[in-house]
Amino acid sequence: MSTRFGYSSVQPRKKEIRFPLPSLYVDILCQEPSLKLCIHCGTCSSVCVANRIQETRFHKIPIMLRYGMTEESLTYARRCLLCGTCILTCPRNVNIRHVMFLLKQWDYEHSL
Repeated sequence: MSTRFGYSSVQPRKKEIRFPLPSLYVDILCQEPSLKLCIHCGTCSSVCVANRIQETRFHKIPIMLRYGMTEESLTYARRCLLCGTCILTCPRNVNIRHVMFLLKQWDYEHSL
């Protein structure tokens, strides 16, 4: 007598997709390793002072950088006032201010 009721267990299949990470993302990650901890919760965007002036989506910047959307991430980084309120509210202690500073620095160096 079978107690399986006609079902068989299936091994979970997981395919890992690997692609080369953009150099800007790797450079920022080397200088600010806490960026790996970002869970994209949006707390930084919700308390942002610059968000009162213009719409900001700082929590999307790590995703944009990872997928090579450099210009879109720089658009948000240019809006940052570097006040640091995002650091105080981040549940994972990501130094977002330093990430924004590095993006602004990269933007300045490559705009000359």
